This record gives sequence, C-alpha cells and structure tokens, in this order.
Amino acid sequence: MMGMEDGHEMTFRITRKTKFIAGEKQGNQEIKASAIESGQAVAVDAVTALDGSFEAVRIVLESPNIK
Repeated sequence: MMGMEDGHEMTFRITRKTKFIAGEKQGNQEIKASAIESGQAVAVDAVTALDGSFEAVRIVLESPNIK
C-alpha cells in the first residue's frame, strides 16, 4: 500500500516481474526491494490486471533514506 500526497492510499501488487530501481540521484541501478524503506518517496509504473487490481511493473526510489 502506498500513501499519496493528497492523503489517499493505493495498493499495488508486487510480482516477481516487478523491477526496483534507484532513481537518477542514485544512479538508476536495479536494487533489491528491501532497500526501500517505509516513508521513502517512490514512483510506480503499473498496469491494470484482469481483476482490476494494479500490478507494479517498476518502482523507482526517488529519494535517499529518510530518518
């Protein structure tokens, strides 16, 4: 589940096809899902599945760790 700037939440299904990418500031390299922590800004490219849910195709980490 992902919180949006307007306070709404969206749920995305992560599959084995989902790619996790460090953003431009981090070199646009593929990273592990565990490298993304709660509260970090991300961009999600998604497709709509047949059941109407959203499948994350690519998740890009847009900010460094926030602590």
